[in-house]
Amino acid sequence: MMKKPYVPNRNQHELLALLRQANQSKGAVEIQPLDGEKSAFVVGEDEWHAIQETLFLINRGVDQQIRHREADEDVDFDQAWRSI
Repeated sequence: MMKKPYVPNRNQHELLALLRQANQSKGAVEIQPLDGEKSAFVVGEDEWHAIQETLFLINRGVDQQIRHREADEDVDFDQAWRSI
């Protein structure tokens, strides 16, 4: 759930507040440039680590293992999940 985007020149003095908001909201804070360039997003440290962990697991194929085990009628998914 995104909040209103921020424009850098209007909020440069509020950088610490933006960082605090990103960490507290568990979401991204959008920073929109004035010159039509693409936006950037600030995420809190916990969210960043969660994203990195998700990418690590996907790159190792863990998501495919989970999908395979979910579809396997002979395997109790909850038990299989606990064994990962």
